[in-house]
Amino acid sequence: MLSNDFQTKGPLVFSIQRPDRKYPGLALVRSPDGLFVRNQDGTIFAVQQLALSNSNLPGYVTNGNTPQGIFSIQGVDTSENAFIGPAPTLRTVMPHEATLGQFLHVTQLATHTWQVKRYQSLLPKSWQKYLPIYTAYYAGQAGRTEIIAHGSTIDPQFYINEPFYPLTPSLGCLTAYEKWNGQTGKCEFSGQVRLISKLRQFGDIKGLLIVIETGDLKEPVRIEELAPILEGM
Repeated sequence: MLSNDFQTKGPLVFSIQRPDRKYPGLALVRSPDGLFVRNQDGTIFAVQQLALSNSNLPGYVTNGNTPQGIFSIQGVDTSENAFIGPAPTLRTVMPHEATLGQFLHVTQLATHTWQVKRYQSLLPKSWQKYLPIYTAYYAGQAGRTEIIAHGSTIDPQFYINEPFYPLTPSLGCLTAYEKWNGQTGKCEFSGQVRLISKLRQFGDIKGLLIVIETGDLKEPVRIEELAPILEGM
């Protein structure tokens, strides 16, 4: 999955999550040349990301957890929602929420309609019979919309005893950790800004985002467990 081309020339974001969404995952960025973006010290660039909804309902339900599967990145926006905050948001769409041409950023496919076989063709063969990876497809077909990746201004102290602390859940989007100063009102750290900054180095951000679950462990996804898989990538 991590080396698949997904029939796109744009950057890819892999959001690797636990089946139990109360444990945070990681967002990784793969450049158009097929290599994962790294930090200056050579380590894999990663941002903690929570794919948990307040309801903790399945991903095919509106306002449920972020569904597994393939999303299309349509660009960067800003939100007027006070709980999302001013950090740039990554606007994504699911199959059926956008046309096939919009989804794949191919104008020649503007008149083509969605079929599950077309979604299946984006996946590596070893994943094509794995039903959970189709959740985003069927969630879009069922009418679910407006799942984005964003920051959060919600006070994490509400969740101090939760395993995802200091991240905060949403209405089914992907949320990154942001640290806000309660006295000055200023942002002291933003995982969301770090993610967008990495993507902006590729110019027009028109790629794909893939949400995958891995390792049914009761702990956050850590870059150390992914490092052996990502070696040489």
